[in-house]
Amino acid sequence: PPVNTLIIITALKKEFLLPTILSRCEIINLKEKGIEFTSEDISAFNDVLDVLFNGKIGDKLKIASDIVGNKEGVSVWLEKMSIFIREKVIQSPKDSRYFRLLRQLLKTHAVIQSTNVNQRIALENLFLSL
Repeated sequence: PPVNTLIIITALKKEFLLPTILSRCEIINLKEKGIEFTSEDISAFNDVLDVLFNGKIGDKLKIASDIVGNKEGVSVWLEKMSIFIREKVIQSPKDSRYFRLLRQLLKTHAVIQSTNVNQRIALENLFLSL
């Protein structure tokens, strides 16, 4: 490329890039912004979990609709819920529901991030599969 060209390569880990690429790059590590949970967040996520595991279909669809309408966005909600569920897995490693939910959350998040899927339908599919 011309001398005045700047190419920016992003990766989750520098180990994901070939050594020949790395040797020609200036590495800039960006810190990930930590997610803090308030007591209201914890209460809301626990309420959602209760509905997902024990609720009626209509209640699950309502949660999906509320999340899509939330100003934070579906992707942020899925990230926060994944972190919340990881803590549940650590606290209750024998409860397979949390493992299954975490797997489905991460899969749905990846689909939403990498495709042009309807986010509400993706959430509804996730919630109804539980």
